[in-house]
Amino acid sequence: RWLLSESEESKFKQGTIGSYRLIGLTKRVQGEYDSALFYFKSAENILRENNFPMEQAEVYNAMAITYESKDDFSNSIKYQIKALEIFEKNNIKSGMADCYGNLGILYLNQNLFDESLKNQEKALEIFKAAGNIDGQINTNSNIAIVYANKGDLKKALDYFLMAERLAETSENAFSKASIYTNIGLIYYDLKKTDLSIKYQQRALKIFKELSDDQGISVTLLNMGDILLKEGKSDEAIDLF
Repeated sequence: RWLLSESEESKFKQGTIGSYRLIGLTKRVQGEYDSALFYFKSAENILRENNFPMEQAEVYNAMAITYESKDDFSNSIKYQIKALEIFEKNNIKSGMADCYGNLGILYLNQNLFDESLKNQEKALEIFKAAGNIDGQINTNSNIAIVYANKGDLKKALDYFLMAERLAETSENAFSKASIYTNIGLIYYDLKKTDLSIKYQQRALKIFKELSDDQGISVTLLNMGDILLKEGKSDEAIDLF
């Protein structure tokens, strides 16, 4: 806490705000959400009396994520919109895209699919204009998940395949494996079992290379579940 006390004594407002935010972020990582919000709100109180727009947007975004962790989606959306308004006013495209993406996920969690798609598409437009490949991969995947939840599996597949094509140009192996896993699940729901298994195997190969135990377990469970549903119990057992 030394940085915080020094900042207060020197009346260095931005330092105090940054210290409150840092402590809040630490508390959030530790799962102490109410304590985290206390520090974020302490920063917010100072920000009300000072003109530090970027610091204000960062605090609002931190509060939005913390409220989301508490399943308080109403307040999470409220503060995400506050952050977005600042980024829009200052034409900070990267901040705008992140806020739109976050809002898309928040609306999805409440089954507000049209609102979710509207925000994800705005994020995708910005990422495309900026040539941000990782942003496009994540947003295409998120849009696919919205369509899957709506029951539009063909559109979901289209967006996952777009994410796959982009991921082939990226060095993010985990992202690639996650996309393969999701494509495999969509193909199974579309009754294309062979393609489903093929994509799960692709994902499994990458997760093994990454020594990602969770990814390996999820992919094996997916494959086992598919094989069991297809009446291939012996092949399913062999996976384990």
